[in-house]
Amino acid sequence: MRIMETGRRIWAAFNRRKTLKSDLLKTDMNRCLNLFELSALGIASMVGAGVYVLTGTIARNVTGPSVILSYLIAGIVSMISALCYAEFACRIPKTGSAYVYVYCTIGEFWAFVVGWTVILEHVVAGASIASAWSGYVDALTGGKISNTTLTYIGSLEPLNNYPNFLAFAIILVLTGLTSIGIQLSVTVICVFLLVNVCVIAIISVNGFYYGDVTNWTDFAPFGTEGIMMGAAQCFYAYVGFDMIAITAEESKSPSRDLPIALMVSLLVSTTLYMLASAALTLVIPYTDIVPESAFPSAFVGHAGTWVVYAVGAGAIAGMTSTMAGSMIANPRCVYAMAIDGLLFKPLANLNSWTQTPLVSTIVFGVLTAFLALVVSMESLAEMLSIGTLLAYAVVSAATLVLRYGAPIKQEVGGIAPYSIKQPGPDDYKELTELPPDKLLPNDPKAGSLKDQFKGIRWLSTAPQHQSCGRAILLLLIFLTCLAAILTNCIISTTSVEWYSYVLLTVFSLFSAVSVVVLLLHKQADIGDSKFQVPLAPFLPALSIFANIFLMMQLKYITWIRFAVWTAIGIVIYFLYGIRRSLEVQTSAEYIFK
Repeated sequence: MRIMETGRRIWAAFNRRKTLKSDLLKTDMNRCLNLFELSALGIASMVGAGVYVLTGTIARNVTGPSVILSYLIAGIVSMISALCYAEFACRIPKTGSAYVYVYCTIGEFWAFVVGWTVILEHVVAGASIASAWSGYVDALTGGKISNTTLTYIGSLEPLNNYPNFLAFAIILVLTGLTSIGIQLSVTVICVFLLVNVCVIAIISVNGFYYGDVTNWTDFAPFGTEGIMMGAAQCFYAYVGFDMIAITAEESKSPSRDLPIALMVSLLVSTTLYMLASAALTLVIPYTDIVPESAFPSAFVGHAGTWVVYAVGAGAIAGMTSTMAGSMIANPRCVYAMAIDGLLFKPLANLNSWTQTPLVSTIVFGVLTAFLALVVSMESLAEMLSIGTLLAYAVVSAATLVLRYGAPIKQEVGGIAPYSIKQPGPDDYKELTELPPDKLLPNDPKAGSLKDQFKGIRWLSTAPQHQSCGRAILLLLIFLTCLAAILTNCIISTTSVEWYSYVLLTVFSLFSAVSVVVLLLHKQADIGDSKFQVPLAPFLPALSIFANIFLMMQLKYITWIRFAVWTAIGIVIYFLYGIRRSLEVQTSAEYIFK
């Protein structure tokens, strides 16, 4: 009995949800970012190393010229995921992005896992981009930096060819910049973004001018499998769009600006990636691409040596802005987890002068710099994408919970619901007295069976939210199985067995039934004042499937390293976060009662 009681308490802790303050717009951060700055921040966080480093590698080794389709697929999947982020950002304009969205809808432990993986993603992204940045600078000097380091200091095999002091230094410089304040950081990022976009325009114009369509004769030499694997790796290029949602507490008008900025930044970024990859694969055959210096080597024979310096300037500018974006995003995710008590308290300190999470910025800036110093870019790149794909999938599922699940918890008159403290008669305050932007719209009828379907006995007798909760959980399981079977069919070197088609059909039908069950229930009605994902539950379900499917395309070593990082996080949660959570004094509330 004691073991069962302990297990019940742990499960209750896993599923306790975050209670939001009654004033959603109140923050100690500096609300200073407008629509243009948010959009620029999103584009700068996405269009960087992906153009100059990722495009050549994927085109040469994975997809061929069809890298264009890989970027398009990854961009569409990111767009669908971004719609889910946009709905949450409008309703919950708080820093933390995926972590806080999952915490408010699904539960604490699941939010911690998502937040912990997002932290890994930003640390690894910053370190890998810094390594690529130093590689470009070293190439412009003719390899003098790397040769000097090897001569006087030596190698760091097997971790790295040599200690990358240049990457270490640029991360520390950007850590100092982002510590000063968000407004200055965004201004500097916008300058680098302008340079980067101009260089991509030059590449595109020259590519289409000197291009030869015969280089596209074998457009997809690695087949559908190559395109899908390329799309999974291209997700690295879009990991920055959640940067916009992470800075929600620093947006002047989050309900209006965040959805627009998310869509604009993804559309612009996808267009730039497709233009650059088309130009590259038109200029030279994909077999002749040099991954380490794809664009300079491709254009030097056509446009002259000046293009080498132009591409170098664009690469340095683009990667600098992307690194700065990671250095801004990561401390805010850490800050959001620490302020909720799930990570160590000093990480929740907000500097009163800069209005930035200074301790988190410095700690994780140093960690990122150390990784860039000692670990090679190839090893770091193998860990990218999986954390972002997981976060996107879970946020998409959380969108369904938001539509069909129990209302999000919000304080009323300073008293949290389900609090140990019993509110007195003077503590209550009607939420309708608050301005609309400060109000968290909830519909108490959400998740109840529609009137015309109350004759379905097995649904009408279930408690409110229970049928929807089970349907969402089963939908996740069925879509995961469907993605695994489809992946096995694609990578199969022999003919696909008959039972694979049977399983695909069965799990497709099960998934469809789960969606139909959701359609029989009422969605949360929040009026026209907030952005909502269109075509729900279809688009969130599609986003879940697409992200899980792309996760299945990643290498085994990526999953192993991801599992190790997740295990470290779980240890921290059980030793620290589960006891020090701010929600620990509220009674357990499950997602679906």
